[in-house]
Amino acid sequence: MNRIIFTILAAFFLVMTIQAQDSDWRYILSSTIPQGSIEAKLFNNLYTQQTRATTAGPLTDRSTFFSSGLSFLYGVSSRFNAGFDLRYRSVRNDLASSSPFKVLKFENTLASRHGITNFGPKIRYAPFESLPKFSIQSAWWFPAGDDLEGSGDKPYSDWNGSTFLTQFFSDFSLGSKWALFAEVDFFMEDISKAEDGGFNRISVPATAIFSFFPTKGVTLYAIGGYSPYLSWTGREAGDKDYFVQGGLGAKYQFSPAFEVELLYTAFSNEYLKFIGGKAATFNLGFRYSTGSKQ
Repeated sequence: MNRIIFTILAAFFLVMTIQAQDSDWRYILSSTIPQGSIEAKLFNNLYTQQTRATTAGPLTDRSTFFSSGLSFLYGVSSRFNAGFDLRYRSVRNDLASSSPFKVLKFENTLASRHGITNFGPKIRYAPFESLPKFSIQSAWWFPAGDDLEGSGDKPYSDWNGSTFLTQFFSDFSLGSKWALFAEVDFFMEDISKAEDGGFNRISVPATAIFSFFPTKGVTLYAIGGYSPYLSWTGREAGDKDYFVQGGLGAKYQFSPAFEVELLYTAFSNEYLKFIGGKAATFNLGFRYSTGSKQ
């Protein structure tokens, strides 16, 4: 039975690969999708950090967040798309020597929890007909659950307030084998929760992705990102920090409709540098689209 299943899967992937080699297509994240088409993405991000009790001491603690984001878009027109986002999270606090992948046990204890944390609508719009590779995407995420920030008997999993996010995308071709993708975002997090003891935070992340296309179905890329943030109300008013990350990734498109992505990044911020901590992300993404376009 296992041989039969393996043979069927092998044949399926062989057909998809042949289709990929016979088609001239490339996925541009910065573009809107065509009218009447759909795009569904499932992106899984595992962030883990190790910290010290004192700056001169050994690494003692590990905090891990596994975030699985489901994103859906529909092409209302060739320049306007609408859809929604949904995020599921599993978090775990443990010893520094523990495996970060223990977060995938999806347990509810004093040191771990999991569940859907937020959802909300989003739109993507290409404002200039003459610039099809430039688009703007906005989303509003609402909290799904009580006490997401945690208390004495549960860890932090997400903000208690809502989040507003606007992203600016653009893509630049550098010949037939290379491309540069640029993104600048505006984040407002934990909105209208300052009166409850929370705080509102603003950040402006910037991301650059340098891609190489060795074949029509394969993308190799290097990614770098920087994000300053400021807490502007509530108990953390005036607190500011940043994060910076860089990494390597790869995508493989089995067909114009189906894509798999792997990505690893190293992560740091002022707090981690001060205490001598370290952090990284492991990422696995899937994308299905009926309207891939040049």
